[in-house]
Amino acid sequence: MHVEESDISVDELMEAEEVFCTGTAVGVASVGCITYQDKRVEFKTGSQSVSHELYSTLVGIQRGVIEDKKRWIVEID
Repeated sequence: MHVEESDISVDELMEAEEVFCTGTAVGVASVGCITYQDKRVEFKTGSQSVSHELYSTLVGIQRGVIEDKKRWIVEID
């Protein structure tokens, strides 16, 4: 999966099919909808979404169910 990190405008956000937030505390969290200037947009969520796939993969790596190919997990004695 190709990933690009960049600033986006609200207009671009409102045109997206799917939106999610990520960070050390939340992991990966789907955004269900956004309301901006009285316009409400609902985004794709659920088990068929990319964010769900990313979340499941991250949790699998954290739990040792999925191989950590990037060596993100460090054991502490």
